[in-house]
Amino acid sequence: MKNSRSNSPDLISALRILKNSTAFRIATRTVKWPLAVASLVLLLATVVGLVAIDAQADLLVYLGGSGAHDWSDLPSMFSFFVFAQVAFESLQWGRRSLQNRISVAITGTLRRNISNKYSEMRYADLQLISSGDVAQLHASDASQLAGVWAEGILSFVATLVLTLGVSIFLTLQVGVSGLAFFLVLFVLVILAQRFARRTAPTLQKRAEYSALRLSVIQESVRSISLVKSLTAEEEFEHRVAKQAELEQDMKLQANAISCAYVPVFASLRWLGWAGLLLWVVYAPIFFGEPLVPVVLVGLVFSVNWYSSLLQDSFLFVGTYLSFIQVGAVSALRLDQFLDRPSARAQFFLPRTEEVDLAVEDVTVDYPTRTGQWALQNASMNALRGKLTVIVGPVGSGKSTLLRTLLGELSPSHGRVLRRTPLKVAYLAQDVALPSASLRDVLRYEFENLGHDDIRLGELLELAEFAQDLESLPAGLSTAVGERGVTLSGGQRLRVGLAQLSYFSDADALLLDDPLAALDAATSEALMAGLICGLWANKTRVVVTHSPALIARADWLVRLEAGRVVEQGPPAENTLIRPIRSNEHLSPTSF
Repeated sequence: MKNSRSNSPDLISALRILKNSTAFRIATRTVKWPLAVASLVLLLATVVGLVAIDAQADLLVYLGGSGAHDWSDLPSMFSFFVFAQVAFESLQWGRRSLQNRISVAITGTLRRNISNKYSEMRYADLQLISSGDVAQLHASDASQLAGVWAEGILSFVATLVLTLGVSIFLTLQVGVSGLAFFLVLFVLVILAQRFARRTAPTLQKRAEYSALRLSVIQESVRSISLVKSLTAEEEFEHRVAKQAELEQDMKLQANAISCAYVPVFASLRWLGWAGLLLWVVYAPIFFGEPLVPVVLVGLVFSVNWYSSLLQDSFLFVGTYLSFIQVGAVSALRLDQFLDRPSARAQFFLPRTEEVDLAVEDVTVDYPTRTGQWALQNASMNALRGKLTVIVGPVGSGKSTLLRTLLGELSPSHGRVLRRTPLKVAYLAQDVALPSASLRDVLRYEFENLGHDDIRLGELLELAEFAQDLESLPAGLSTAVGERGVTLSGGQRLRVGLAQLSYFSDADALLLDDPLAALDAATSEALMAGLICGLWANKTRVVVTHSPALIARADWLVRLEAGRVVEQGPPAENTLIRPIRSNEHLSPTSF
């Protein structure tokens, strides 16, 4: 614990971190008006509460002098006290409600920003981030940063303001003896800071262990087929149990610290009252006449009753500060993710209306090989509503060209052109499917789309998956496993094609070798049913080695060693042979 405590920022450092935090600025902008309203409600509640104290004290003094006056003023005094008290309670409820709304609003905004950033990242960058890290940002860090305002700053300030209000009121009523509560306030802040410094590292570690436990469960459950095939169930259970034990240990440590400090916080209020009463009793000896007993009793009873409403604030004042310190650590993690530079390609408008997608003199470097390029001075056009086929030997840059057109790779030189607006869909060589039923994989788990099994069956039939569907044990309800491990490579590819068909509102389709590992009959059926059938009016850019698909091309692009060596409509009398991995295309006139 000593090491983790040293890594946790103190209150001043935490506030500095939050001041410079991108995530905290996003959170503050989201709720700036609710924060202003909550601050106003807090001030009103304090004023109304002090009015309620004064009204109750006057009422008790009035009742204490029952023999000296009639009772004609009692109804109005009692009504005013009740009204003030109800108003105070209503304002307190309104402040707490606003704090809950602030927490929900900040959490939602941060999670949307996390999702947006994740969806904007390049494929290569996604490989550097684990799903567990993103899950921790969503489940833990977003809510902890929301707690900085909702449970930390606002609650702590509310405790200080209300306590300060009582102190000022007492000072005005009983003179210098009311300063006893100022001393209580001073000691309260010091102890709260010490409490926060001890609990913040523990709460931080608990959140980290909780996120790790969820990550282990998530990744293991998603890969349960692999876990079972390796007979690693016992290892999986051990990892989950270990993380749960560490999480529970941190919870017990936090509770132990609370048990040591909370009674101190609770007793501060009573210590303040003891000092006040002793001062009131002995002050006349040194300073003059005491207050009238009935006035003193009414005042003390009223303020004591009012301060009991602050009991919860006193009990958890240290926790409020620990929310700020833990939130600062979460802000650092969120900033590290949200401040990642966006490497999306910048798109320019094509020069002619006939072109949907194009690259002009583009050079793309290998991300991990300094000074080496995957594409060099490449230029090509994809015509609207036409089938553009990209051919070339293995390693010539075909997939790189597709990902550059998609915007996943940023060129170091040249321009990527795209018509606006243009919806572009992409099918990779290795189709990665989520761990879900085949039905939810095809619909990508969009629950609002409902169950439309008839349409899904029709699309699977177009994708030549009808017979495979009949052989699956549970049909559309069959779980495909993480990344589709229960399906063969050809089956995953055809499911991917059917998935593209389901979301048919894309204007352009980029397909990376969609006929690989398929026999001639299946390939011909896919070309007739989908590529040149259902998608005939869409802009299609397809990487392939299939002579049959090459023969159907409207525009042919040939790559060699990262360069576009030829492009144009294929000549009618040209026979194009299949391209094998160990050979280059011979020069051909298109």
